[in-house]
Amino acid sequence: MSEESEKEKRKVRFHGRVQFKTIRHVADFDDDEIINGWYRKKDFMRMSEEVSEIAQLIANGKETYNGEELCIRGLEHLVEEDVADYRAEKMIASIDAVLDEQDEQRDEDIYDGDIIAEIYTEIVTPLLREAYLVGLRDAKEGAKAAEQIPDLVVTEAPIEPSEPEPRPPEVDTEESTAELKNSFEMSTLSVGEEGLKSIAEDDSATPGEPGKGGAGGKSSKNKTPQKRKSRTRLGLGTELSPLVRRRDGTFAFRNRDLEKAKAELSRQRKECVRDSLFKHLDSDDSLVGQPKGSMTKL
Repeated sequence: MSEESEKEKRKVRFHGRVQFKTIRHVADFDDDEIINGWYRKKDFMRMSEEVSEIAQLIANGKETYNGEELCIRGLEHLVEEDVADYRAEKMIASIDAVLDEQDEQRDEDIYDGDIIAEIYTEIVTPLLREAYLVGLRDAKEGAKAAEQIPDLVVTEAPIEPSEPEPRPPEVDTEESTAELKNSFEMSTLSVGEEGLKSIAEDDSATPGEPGKGGAGGKSSKNKTPQKRKSRTRLGLGTELSPLVRRRDGTFAFRNRDLEKAKAELSRQRKECVRDSLFKHLDSDDSLVGQPKGSMTKL
């Protein structure tokens, strides 16, 4: 009887009134229909004009347009020039650090993806922290907006992480640029199992009292040793030293010509990455339609 009752529970029932819609296979589309399914240049131009208009209104101090509140989410790099420069610098630094580490590992015929990932995380952690704070602020604002909707039962979702811990303070829009620059000076945070916890604890620390994830606290539980920095990380010692230490602990005589060639290639590569990222920042803003720096910052 138990098996029969189990089968009864697993029955599937359909509604008495069924609606359906036929969807053609892509193989049945003609060329025009396939082309129309993708954005074209005129579509991107239209979106660019709309973004430019919103950014210009906000730069002029407008808060509403046609009765709707203007929002700069996603447009910070147009309205706040310092934010754009900061993010671009972090991107350049992260790319350059990863490529340098790959060159080192290639020269020594080894591969350690964990070190590459940790070196990258080391640089972009402040951006992760900023994204966490922005998401936390959005969650609070969304909860407040939902409470204002009539006849809506609102179940408050936990805003803080799963484990009880201090909640980071709200970030004012006017201080977002300063917050980004200050976070650049923060020590490395772990973004593994305790990533969000470390971020929240570091943000809750008061000035002069570093949190658990701050510079003055104990380091998080990393499986790998602390990252090497600059020449210490590269194992090159000092400029006057005739020897360099390999990763396996052995020593070899320094090849200064090879080091100069590598340094020149690294410099050229970094300049290439920088030029590609700053192509629009160093010229007239294509979206805003006016010279860089002429917009009023919020």
